[in-house]
Amino acid sequence: MRRAASQPSRAARRWACGLALFVAGCNAIFDIGAGTPRPLCADELLIDDLEDGDNEICKTNDRDGSWWVTEDGTLDGQVTPRQGSRFEPTLIEEGPRGNSRYAARVRGSGFTAWGAVMGLSLTSTSYSVLGLDGVRFWMKSTTPVSISLPTLETASIRSGGECIDSTAQTCDDHFAFSITAPSPDWFEYRVPFNALSQVGVFMTWNPSHLMAFQVNVPPGVEFDVSLDDPSFYRCEGADCLPTCSDPEFPVSCGETEGSIASCRPPGTNCDPDVGLGDEYFVALGGGDPECVGIPSEQAPRCFLEGSNGIPFATRVNPYTDGLANAKLRNPEPGKVCMKGNMGAFGAAAITFIVSPIVSDFPPVVRYPFDLEALDIAAIEFTITNAPLGGVSLELRSLGSDDCEPGFYCLGPVFPLGGPNATIFTDGTVHADIADFEPSDPGPRHVLSFYFWGHSGSPVPTTYDFCLSDVKFLNSLGELVTPAPASGG
Repeated sequence: MRRAASQPSRAARRWACGLALFVAGCNAIFDIGAGTPRPLCADELLIDDLEDGDNEICKTNDRDGSWWVTEDGTLDGQVTPRQGSRFEPTLIEEGPRGNSRYAARVRGSGFTAWGAVMGLSLTSTSYSVLGLDGVRFWMKSTTPVSISLPTLETASIRSGGECIDSTAQTCDDHFAFSITAPSPDWFEYRVPFNALSQVGVFMTWNPSHLMAFQVNVPPGVEFDVSLDDPSFYRCEGADCLPTCSDPEFPVSCGETEGSIASCRPPGTNCDPDVGLGDEYFVALGGGDPECVGIPSEQAPRCFLEGSNGIPFATRVNPYTDGLANAKLRNPEPGKVCMKGNMGAFGAAAITFIVSPIVSDFPPVVRYPFDLEALDIAAIEFTITNAPLGGVSLELRSLGSDDCEPGFYCLGPVFPLGGPNATIFTDGTVHADIADFEPSDPGPRHVLSFYFWGHSGSPVPTTYDFCLSDVKFLNSLGELVTPAPASGG
């Protein structure tokens, strides 16, 4: 929608400026006054400069969208501009942004569900940013925000996307970057696409299907956020770094194999040949620097042999993504906990080994844990203090095709829920064995169960989550309590 009939349209103002160049210049047309004129949408990468005073973005490079505000519907929540009302740019106080006169602004408080969003659509469907490397913008904010970029793959059908809501966590988990310590004054931020991640569901970033640019405000805060001159940009290699404004995570590290670009603690060495180093673990506390990566590369103190009261477990191991560290403990019968540090969107797993291993790496088993023979149809367990990104479960199967006769080697890995792993938070979980594979017959011979904790944070963080009351049920729903597989 336009502001009023008397307000010249963007196209009309451009045409008027072209004519006025022969007479008196564009200053009067743009209401800039004395000084350097500010042409509307002069940069092809500019999404919107907001100088024309309407709610529409720059109609360049096939972009054709508009600004809007939405919120979680909290009864006592207040937001300006209101959801569904006409969005109008706000006049900037003279001075702080040079010759920029208008910005997008959202203010409010009282939201208790997921908060509020100020955003802009890029087209009526989706927009390709292939060949571009990130977004940049000027912003000032009184509260932390996250910048999210919905795609057709992440947006639910009700939001105009193509994601089917098979679970509560599947859709609308957009690729995002958190600004945990924004400036209360105007500051320029850069967010490369290689710094974007999801919280729980891990899809592939598709730059051909971008739908919108959003500023997300969390619940439970009073907020006042202004944004100006959102734009795409190009960068290469070491220049594709996110803006890191949080003094606790000031080091901007680029993308490396297995790690996204992110903001890290003071003293972090971004050299991929050096890794995070001891300063990473010391900075956050907890865990054991030797308990990193796969068990065969860890110190013996990282294992729990014959954990107290965990059914079927011959051994409990930590397993990490190579950046997170871990420390296992068995604080009481039937309960295993693991604490440590994770990198940005990192992961670490509590692993229950259920088949006695003859050779540790690669795992070779003589007597496998046979789900069919034991009539195991489901696994139940209780999670406490789950990391922000939740907990997912993998079943690591055994196969005999590549082993000597009478022995079993590591087979396929089956995430619970298929490619988009099911994510759990605190509470008791019931998981059917059949759901570890798209169709029957499902895995039969099992090496281990991996309970993955996901940081869900764009910055390094600590974790300390526990599993308890782990039990297996048969096809009748009855408790199954045989001893670990031993061949006897």
